[in-house]
Amino acid sequence: MLHYALFAAIVLAVLCYMDWQVRRVFFFYGVGRKKWYVTCLRGVLFSGFALLIALWPPGIVIILHFLGVFIVTNLMEVIIKQIGRHRQDEKGGRLWEFLCHGGILQVLAVFLMLGYGYYNVGHIDRTEYIIETDKISADYRIVFISDTHYGTVQNPAVLQELMAEIGALEPDFIVLGGDIVEGGTSKESMEEVFCMMGKLDSRYGIYYVYGNHDRQEDREHRSFTDQELEQAITDNGIIILKDEYAEIGGDLILAGRDDVGYYEKRERLSAEEILEGADQERYIIVLDHQPVENAANGDAGADLQLSGHTHAGQAFPAGLFMRVMGMPCYGEYQENGCKLIVSSGASVGVFPIRTEKHCEYVVIELKQSHGSN
Repeated sequence: MLHYALFAAIVLAVLCYMDWQVRRVFFFYGVGRKKWYVTCLRGVLFSGFALLIALWPPGIVIILHFLGVFIVTNLMEVIIKQIGRHRQDEKGGRLWEFLCHGGILQVLAVFLMLGYGYYNVGHIDRTEYIIETDKISADYRIVFISDTHYGTVQNPAVLQELMAEIGALEPDFIVLGGDIVEGGTSKESMEEVFCMMGKLDSRYGIYYVYGNHDRQEDREHRSFTDQELEQAITDNGIIILKDEYAEIGGDLILAGRDDVGYYEKRERLSAEEILEGADQERYIIVLDHQPVENAANGDAGADLQLSGHTHAGQAFPAGLFMRVMGMPCYGEYQENGCKLIVSSGASVGVFPIRTEKHCEYVVIELKQSHGSN
């Protein structure tokens, strides 16, 4: 209850702040504050913002962008006023007042950010990490892909181009970190994406773990069953790791954990249980869709954890908030001897805007450390 009350208080504060900004814009254009129709219009806007947040989750993304821009321009306004006390630049002051108080600057900035965010979704970058260890006798190239959310907002042609790029890398093995499909994916699109990924060449194969959306558990009317999903994956030569591990080459162990969200009403196997009997002398990689239990994986002997899920916050300032709260959001982390790499994912779900980080796939160069045999 405390969390809901806190969220409601934050939403109310945001709405009141936005209402204050609306009043400033009205006043700038000479619209009387005490006119009855102005009060009605403000009430409509206030209610509209509230409904946008409550009924359409992407709406909060738009509101947050406006909120961030208004806060920044308000701070700039204070700074400019302080400078204006020493510099009598009336022309510059009038221009700033026209752009800022009239809302022109804020609207333009948000539209530019959203335009960039839309462009950003359609471009997938390669992010590389180099890890050295004395547990291996040969070098390995690992490709990690997560969160494609295929059949929703991402252009299929973009992912097809990505498959060709990955194939040219000649990876030793490929790992799929979940949310390859989601609730809005049709059965045909689901079969298409796993057929596409199954054609990728690699020395030791392709491995997959479930994400929180793949099985469409949040949908009343599903496009495919668990059995159809599993069959589409395995028929294309992709190995599902569901709370189990596989030995790769003579040096590696790859453990796949089923998504933690799937076990909200039942107990998930621990990392220790999954890795029971595993050779701790080998380099152990844990594949888990959500970046959780990194410390527990380290205690169980894992050297590296690969996760996605977060989309790196996706829309500003969500990623900034996650980092301030100390939550694994994007990039490299280390805990209990286990390195955690969190990918921003190859796409997004539902709302085709990304203003936090880029879409990506990850290439990990696992190399022998100097002095190893």
